[in-house]
Amino acid sequence: GSYGTLAQVTLSAGIWQFNARASFASNATGNRAIIVTNSSTGTSSYDSMYVRVPSAGGSHTTGLCVSGCFELAQQTTLYLRGFQNSGGNLNASSASIRAIRIA
Repeated sequence: GSYGTLAQVTLSAGIWQFNARASFASNATGNRAIIVTNSSTGTSSYDSMYVRVPSAGGSHTTGLCVSGCFELAQQTTLYLRGFQNSGGNLNASSASIRAIRIA
């Protein structure tokens, strides 16, 4: 499979609500996934937010979104990472992560 960082945001200490999304190019087989984590390698000391679905196939893109809250004790970079287990190199056509401080 292919993994890669699709987007990232650096946040100060506090409680943050985030929303992340990514679209993957069409592929007839395999799975697509996104994860929000505080590590550029995919491992996390925080609870990661993760979603995985089968590829849409045909000419359709596969769109994924995830949202959640993190309480950060210090300035931290959150990474939106993508995964696919078919189709060669990671082929995300768009991705973003947005955060709003709630406390």
